[in-house]
Amino acid sequence: MTNRRLLLVLLLVAAVIPYFVNLGTTSIIDANEAFYSETPREMLESGDYVNSSFNYEPRFNKPPLSYWVVAGFYHAMGISLTAARLPIAIGALVILGTVFLLGRQAFSTDAGLWAALTLAATPRMLLFSRRIIIDVYTAMFVGLTLLCFVLAETQPARRRRWLVAMYVAVGLGVMTKGPVAAVLPALVLGVYLAVTGRLHLVTRMMLPAGVLIVAAIVVPYYAALYAQHGWQYISTFIVDENLARYAEGVGAPNRGPLFYLPVVFTDLYFPWSLLLPFSFALVPWRDILAGSGWRRVWGADEAGPPAVTGRLRLLFGLWIALIVGFFSLSKAQQDLYVLPFVAAGAPLVGGLVAQWLSGTGSAALQRATRWGVGAMATVLAILGALVAWFVGGSGEPIHVAGAWPAGMLVLAGGLAALAWTIRHSRWKAVVTLAAAVIVAHWILVIWALPDFERYKPVPRLAQAIQQQAPAGSPVGTFRIATPSLVFYLRQHVTEMFDVNQLRDYLRANPRAYCVMRGEDYQDTSASLGIPTRIVAHAPHFDAQLDDVLNRTPLPDLILITPANGVGQE
Repeated sequence: MTNRRLLLVLLLVAAVIPYFVNLGTTSIIDANEAFYSETPREMLESGDYVNSSFNYEPRFNKPPLSYWVVAGFYHAMGISLTAARLPIAIGALVILGTVFLLGRQAFSTDAGLWAALTLAATPRMLLFSRRIIIDVYTAMFVGLTLLCFVLAETQPARRRRWLVAMYVAVGLGVMTKGPVAAVLPALVLGVYLAVTGRLHLVTRMMLPAGVLIVAAIVVPYYAALYAQHGWQYISTFIVDENLARYAEGVGAPNRGPLFYLPVVFTDLYFPWSLLLPFSFALVPWRDILAGSGWRRVWGADEAGPPAVTGRLRLLFGLWIALIVGFFSLSKAQQDLYVLPFVAAGAPLVGGLVAQWLSGTGSAALQRATRWGVGAMATVLAILGALVAWFVGGSGEPIHVAGAWPAGMLVLAGGLAALAWTIRHSRWKAVVTLAAAVIVAHWILVIWALPDFERYKPVPRLAQAIQQQAPAGSPVGTFRIATPSLVFYLRQHVTEMFDVNQLRDYLRANPRAYCVMRGEDYQDTSASLGIPTRIVAHAPHFDAQLDDVLNRTPLPDLILITPANGVGQE
């Protein structure tokens, strides 16, 4: 192993460790993570692994595999956030291994290492993988589907074995996210075979066996669900959560057909996504034209097939384009829907970096890559300065310990990498960028995230309820989504949005508690008709960029109870 490759491996190890450090020290993010941590806990409590629930009410909007995985870790390790988050971090590790193998297949071992390193040194990937975000599982299973297909392509002697593994990955993906885990790979692989003039190879894809494998994984759960409820929840999931969401935008915003372009090129894979447009030059797009035409598509003309590595790079390009295009046509759009693109995006970027460092490839691409690395270094330097300025100062309304040193480190790393790029010290430039991001990740997980707990009020308010409320006291929320409250209290929480609901709730339950915004309390307290008092309060960070830029003081979430109740100040 050369010194440079050894350094790459060491950097990769240093980048991976933060995915597992302090997993349980930060509280639940009040969004999807609350559902995916509490539902498995309720499964464990009830012993019912077919009928998933949240807040002790039926919840069948997602397949159960992610719940089962977390419940299994709960059973083995005890109920904790570490146990809930550990399988997601392991899933991220599998994705890193996947992009390494794909990069090695399409380019070289160094390209595979750079693919894994750049993806590991991606802030958003780190944060997603330290929370219970099932899109990480989806990206893992869909990425494994791609990897197994590629290995079946490149290892004909083991083709059947890899195809069986591919269909297992598809089945597990369907049990995690739904039909989309099968639709996306089928779309991409079908188009890929068509444009490379090998659509006739569909007959060698073991489709009947594949259907049976996927069915063996998926059908038993839905058969058990059907036996208890008929088609009620199955049809609702298929129609409302999949077809209606895609075609009509039910349950998610429609942000327009261009929404995913900045998500792909500046967000989910940032900062390395800034190199992604240049990596498309490695894709032999002209092979699409070479494979066009009815006879060519169906394989009647087999003359001049492209090299295997060229075909793989074309597959990667199509993977990104078709996944982004598929979700761009949807009426329901969330940034994480396109996360599976990294399975192909990271190997392409890894190949680009490896070629740039080795000086291979066309002179034009070498120049373009140099400009891309320089732009990435500049953007990182600016971002580091902004972080240090806006959230690093102790006198700011929103300040986080470690933000200043992390921001200054990224600023210095960006400037140093820019200087190395200008001086044509390619290796030093890219390693400096990777190292700066990795060290910032360490500061984030050890220092910044634990300090940020000051701005997450739910655990504090839940503790106040547990300390002051008699057992069995009703708890509710008013005009605010705090689903993690259910996990911390281990009881049903009543959600209210109308003042009349809140009034009736407090009048009927003199020992009741309610979490709400401070401003909502000011607006409604006079109309409640009974005296109430504030038992506890905590600052609430709502993740609004304007609040950070304008240095706006944080609002409070408050906990109220009827004044004649038994709570104490």
